[in-house]
Amino acid sequence: MAAAATMVSSAGGLLAMLNEHHPLLKLHALSNLNAFVDYFWPEISTSVPIIHVKQMFSLAMQNIRFSGWL
Repeated sequence: MAAAATMVSSAGGLLAMLNEHHPLLKLHALSNLNAFVDYFWPEISTSVPIIHVKQMFSLAMQNIRFSGWL
């Protein structure tokens, strides 16, 4: 059985995930926004300051997790 293709028409869902409390949702959003930046730049560009702050938070969380603190 073939997998159904998903059509993405907005980056809004991923941008909304940046405001979630769970760190893994934020990390998922950041990881996937990069794949859509060429298509949805006008929408994503308004959130660049938020993305920058969230990315710094996610990098810090990854460092803590990999160092054994979490």
